[in-house]
Amino acid sequence: QPIPPERGEDGILRVTITQKPFGMNVENGAGSTRGFVTKVLPGFPAELAGVEVGFEIEEVNGAKVDAHSWYKEFAKAELPFVVGFRTGASDMQEVLNAGSDLDDELKDSEFSREAAFIVQTKPFGMQVQIRAGKPKVVRVVDGLPAAALGIKRGDTVWEVGGMKVTSDNWFETWQQAIPPFGLKLRVAATKEEVEASTAGSDGELTGQMGEMFTVVVDQKPFGMQMRVGSRKVSTAPRDLPAFGKGIRAGCELLEVNKKPVDAITWLEAFSSASPPFPIAVQCPTTSEAVTKPELGQDGVLRIRVVKAPFGMNVENSPRSPKGVVTKVLPGFPAELAGVQAGYQIVEVDGHEVTAQTWYSVFSQAKIPFTIGFRTLDAAENIKHIEDTQDQEQEDEVLKDAAYTKLLAVVVQQKPFGMEVQIRGGKPRVVRVVDSLPAAGAGIQRGDVVEEVGGMKVTAQNWFEVWQQSVPPFGLKLRVRATKEEAGTETDDDLFTGPLGEAQKFTVKDSPFGMGMIPGSTKVGTVPRDYPAYLAGIRPGCELAEVKGQAVNAGTWLAAFTAAAGELPFDITVRCPTKANLASKPERGADGILRLRVAEKPFGMNVENSPKSKTAVVTKVLLGFPAELAGVVAGYQLVEVAGQLVDAQTWYEKFAKAELPFTIGFNTSSSIDIGAMKQESEAADVDPELKDPEFSKQRDVVVQSKPFGMQVQIREGKPKVVRAVEGFPASSLGIKRGDIVAEVGGLKVTAENWFEVWQQAVPPFGLKLLVRATQEEAEGSPNKRQLTGSDGQKRLRKADIADRSTTSEDPRIAWSPDLRRGGKV
Repeated sequence: QPIPPERGEDGILRVTITQKPFGMNVENGAGSTRGFVTKVLPGFPAELAGVEVGFEIEEVNGAKVDAHSWYKEFAKAELPFVVGFRTGASDMQEVLNAGSDLDDELKDSEFSREAAFIVQTKPFGMQVQIRAGKPKVVRVVDGLPAAALGIKRGDTVWEVGGMKVTSDNWFETWQQAIPPFGLKLRVAATKEEVEASTAGSDGELTGQMGEMFTVVVDQKPFGMQMRVGSRKVSTAPRDLPAFGKGIRAGCELLEVNKKPVDAITWLEAFSSASPPFPIAVQCPTTSEAVTKPELGQDGVLRIRVVKAPFGMNVENSPRSPKGVVTKVLPGFPAELAGVQAGYQIVEVDGHEVTAQTWYSVFSQAKIPFTIGFRTLDAAENIKHIEDTQDQEQEDEVLKDAAYTKLLAVVVQQKPFGMEVQIRGGKPRVVRVVDSLPAAGAGIQRGDVVEEVGGMKVTAQNWFEVWQQSVPPFGLKLRVRATKEEAGTETDDDLFTGPLGEAQKFTVKDSPFGMGMIPGSTKVGTVPRDYPAYLAGIRPGCELAEVKGQAVNAGTWLAAFTAAAGELPFDITVRCPTKANLASKPERGADGILRLRVAEKPFGMNVENSPKSKTAVVTKVLLGFPAELAGVVAGYQLVEVAGQLVDAQTWYEKFAKAELPFTIGFNTSSSIDIGAMKQESEAADVDPELKDPEFSKQRDVVVQSKPFGMQVQIREGKPKVVRAVEGFPASSLGIKRGDIVAEVGGLKVTAENWFEVWQQAVPPFGLKLLVRATQEEAEGSPNKRQLTGSDGQKRLRKADIADRSTTSEDPRIAWSPDLRRGGKV
């Protein structure tokens, strides 16, 4: 629990920090020394401690600080320590907006290149603020990893943990990333460096190791990016010193400053050494991974594939006999091998291929194998694809179906065997390879890819998201269905079927309330309390005109935004002629309001006070079926699938009911949610739901929903109150009283656990705090806080070395109960 903040006689509010990351971003205006909290992440310690946006930071660990010094003190302070804030300032925006002129170091460089690093530990020592609309490094702390890696003031944060970041999301992404993870920056460069860096590297060396040799590191960054959890070099960019000294991907680092290193110790040794210093390296004697392309006498450029995913997307126009490379992902083997957009693929593993056969041969070929390209007329090939890919008039399978439903599968391995191309502005399956998982999962030609690994995808981003997803991950597709099947999937607000006649609507208010699907003119969401809903617009409708001018996926936003400045204005919309079969709520003669549940997750949280058997809706998530059906917090749930229920029985009935089914509410007497929660906090908690004297962490994977774990807030924490037999939670040994600590990598609290759980797409990780003996709690290899019966907090770090054994690989020590670093 956070220690309550204290306000001193000097007016400073002092907060004790006991955990990092703290979840608080601090910024200052370019010409100011005053630092203000600009963001507080939900569920992080800063929010729980009461820190708010607008607080001005004044003190860290007893030292007076300003915008230029606070980060260094904060990063180096040892837990626990105190931070002081002044809370009465009202001029944050004026200060942040002042002094907009940038110093030369923070301006965008004329030439820049990408630099890749691995963040092995936090704090990393890199302070970032928004300058010129980008997240830029404004300060690097000496003695911490960022400085040792050569990161400098003015570098721009480009990618964190494989995710592209912007000024809007970099902070959340950084705080939630768990080391080790990748970090990519755009750094200043000369024109020559940019030209050299585009040449790529020579690929990874494999084969028998040669003799050890010594090189001198005379500057940083040196340019050896190491593979996570090893001392093997993963990349050596051509424009950095390591490449010039003969180091390549595949080499292994043996010594730093004449001292042997391993996978764990190399980073500290390398970071602390000051140039010049020697390192000892051993490299393979042959290059096998990505050999240089060879141009044959037949004009075919042949490249050897030794690693998947290759990072190359191939498409074709409907009537083209050859597949054309349309995208090459930066940093993937295809780019390193020199593959370029516009190349025609003509050969795979020695077999001549066409647009219809290349994917099947490619996905079933055993690594290593060779692919061949014709490289002439690359620009014309791309233009031909773009101009003709939607002209496949004769293939009805690749057109939008009148009725659809959602299909969810889990991608357990790659290659998956599903070829996707853009048809009708959507990523559609055009081919499924027999004997690979996609065929076994029932995926068919014409299915539309909607979601990959929990991320909505479009024609523009599906390929990057797919290539970067690591199995197992979830995959959702929209597939053909009958009218009856479509009716069981969604509620009455989602329209499907052929589009009807165009209708005109007058936009009188802003915001109007049409949430559009990215990359299209189709309406995705329409909140009930906005004008669009009241006018009759629903998800599935399509926007055709704004102020009498036709619009498409690329022009509608600009047209709508411009028109919104001169209200009112007319829009033309076409909606499907038939709604699906989900019925509207109906009130029976007994006064019960019944509605049809056709989709899960439903987005409705139900709780009860410890002394009551009444099941009460306490939260309804925006945009989920419960909200669209009109469910309101305070309703009493009394019936599920035709059976009467109470607080003890509703969850099991709800979890086991097969879609579609009906639920009923008593709405005649409103329940005071706040009073119910206060009653819960004041009531005696049964022993099974009390905080345990000692606890340990338990990690499980949620492979499917419903999971069968009912959670309610007890003693201010989300606790399991029931595990339903026959569902995964019960079979995994989850018990009444377990505390939900983390869902899908996000720490959760009493306030946010339900939203995070409902939005998590299986498979995802779940961390629980479970009851344990003192010996079990203290036996954890992780540093953990224990609370004994005397209420005193004490820390213990188990001696891992004494309990470990050695695997066949002499570099790896492992123990059965290790987590990170453990061998599974």
